[in-house]
Amino acid sequence: MDIYKKNLKGKSIILFSQSSLRIHHYNNFKHVYELFKPYLSKSFNLKERTFKDKRTNKIYSSISFKTLSLPCFNHYKSLFYIYENLKIVPSNIKDLLTPRGLASWIKDDGSLGLHLNTYGFTSKDVLNLKIP
Repeated sequence: MDIYKKNLKGKSIILFSQSSLRIHHYNNFKHVYELFKPYLSKSFNLKERTFKDKRTNKIYSSISFKTLSLPCFNHYKSLFYIYENLKIVPSNIKDLLTPRGLASWIKDDGSLGLHLNTYGFTSKDVLNLKIP
């Protein structure tokens, strides 16, 4: 999930996508899609695309949606991003991340076993995720 703005003073847009690498998580995608459906354009259609992994030469597909540009998403953009495009872990993550939220993160980013993709975060942010 990503949050972005078309311009610095604009309203935020949420983009959510799922690739065929995790096709067994399609039910999670449908659940998230239903949650955000009220924030989509009435004429919106899911976006599907196919792409080739240059490392393996395998063909994959993905499905995605993006919300309308709305001011209510600016709050979340300011919590989880700095410099408009750098994702961070907020210092109050323990107050924000519920057990259900963590389960959703695991379903979305997890792999076989328990693995959370935190590669885009700094070491300080990853340490902030640890339970004291």
